Amino acid sequence: MFSYYRGDGEEKLASMVSSLYGDQRVFLFSNARTAEYIFLKSLGLPVGSNILMQAFTCNAVVNPVLWLKLNPVYIDILPKTYGMDLQSLKERIDGESKVAILQHTFGIDGEYSEHIEFLKSKGIYVLEDCAHALGNGELGVKGDAAIVSFGIEKILSTRVGGALIVNNPELLPAIEIEYRKLKYMGWLSTFTWLINPVIWRLLRKLGSLQRVVSLLLNRIGVVNMGFYRSELKGLRPSAYPRKLSPVLCDVVIDQLRFVDDNLKHRCYINDIYASALDVPHLRGVSSVRFPLVIKDLGVLNMAKKVLDSNGVYYGDWYNPLVYPASTSIEAMGYKWGSCPVAEEVSRHILNLPTGFSVSKTRALEISKVVRGVLV
Repeated sequence: MFSYYRGDGEEKLASMVSSLYGDQRVFLFSNARTAEYIFLKSLGLPVGSNILMQAFTCNAVVNPVLWLKLNPVYIDILPKTYGMDLQSLKERIDGESKVAILQHTFGIDGEYSEHIEFLKSKGIYVLEDCAHALGNGELGVKGDAAIVSFGIEKILSTRVGGALIVNNPELLPAIEIEYRKLKYMGWLSTFTWLINPVIWRLLRKLGSLQRVVSLLLNRIGVVNMGFYRSELKGLRPSAYPRKLSPVLCDVVIDQLRFVDDNLKHRCYINDIYASALDVPHLRGVSSVRFPLVIKDLGVLNMAKKVLDSNGVYYGDWYNPLVYPASTSIEAMGYKWGSCPVAEEVSRHILNLPTGFSVSKTRALEISKVVRGVLV
């Protein structure tokens, strides 16, 4: 049984992640949302406490808050960093605000030094969401803790796993207690995750049919899309929370060895897009996806059609502003009109690929295709 496999993978992986973030204590989980869940649970917050988070995010960030019967309070974003707007944050803090989740969207630095200083002055805990920024040791070290992801469509290609990095030693005893209560991932879910990278490589070859086929395989339990259907309605699957299976720790280790090369490649591809598409403020970023806002919806839809016809796998993080599209916005507790910048950006966003599958030649081809539509 995979869940009962024992080796030195857990300790080695935790040590490798720790070395990227100033040798802080690291806890390993089946995914980053479980890391967030355990962090929040360990704080022992009163039911109904306010958790500050940005709109333009994923339900994986919101759900752990809902599972603990806490209250998500949405903050608007800045259009250049896709991160939390400090002024919007200040306007929505109240006496019930206990934690702020600061998201480094796409791996872009949210420029949160002033946010963190302000939040700490108010006695509010800070959790940095570095799910898109694994390996960038400059992000995730200023808050009380940070979460990173090894999971689906992030920096690594392992597609599973996440970690909690604890910077505030005062929080360690309570986190340790919660962590010791957890079981490992079951053998079936572990096996499914082991074979998923192979399945997804095959799915990538299907072009525009990939989405349809992957959803079908997800329905019969063969393919993991990164979330359970119950999460779309804010419900907690029985498979959560779990520790990362030791055998999967070894899989992540194999990928994590190349994280520096991965980040350099993504930065290189990112810069090709930034130069070709005239988005200078995104140069020098190791983005997990390159975000492009196309204000004309007709042009945006045409760009998607042309990319499809050229076999380009593009993304639409975060359209709608609590992703994925099938998520119940009502269940997430979001009120339309409360974050106008995030809503506007989410309607016009397109993400271009930056991973190892994209060569310099391919990035230039993609840029030419997109530029041709924009002109």
